[in-house]
Amino acid sequence: MGFTNEDLGAYGRMTFTLRLIQECIEYRGHGRSRSRHVYCDQLYACSLETAEPGTLNWAAGAVPLAFDVPDGDVGTRLSSSRPCYWELAAHAETPGVDLKARFLVPIYARP
Repeated sequence: MGFTNEDLGAYGRMTFTLRLIQECIEYRGHGRSRSRHVYCDQLYACSLETAEPGTLNWAAGAVPLAFDVPDGDVGTRLSSSRPCYWELAAHAETPGVDLKARFLVPIYARP
C-alpha cells in the first residue's frame, strides 16, 4: 500500500495509523422516549511514523506503507449487525495547515 498527495509538499513528520473499528448500537430510554445511539470501539490499531522530514509531490512518488494485521476474523464486514471496518488515518505536520485525512481500507479475511 502507498500514500500519495501531490499537493502536500514539505512536511516535518507524517504519522499513519491503521485501525479496526466496530460499530455498536445501543438503545436508551423506554416507550416514546427510546432513542438509538451508535458508538464505535477501536478493536486494533498500529502506527507508522516517518523517520525524517521530507517532501511529497509527483516527483517523490508514494510513501510506502506496510502494516501487520492480526490473525483471526478481522476482515471488513459492513453488512452485519455489528459492522467492522478498517480506517487509515494520515497526519502530516506541514508549514501552515497540517494534513489530517481518513480513508476506509477494505481488508478481506484470509482464505
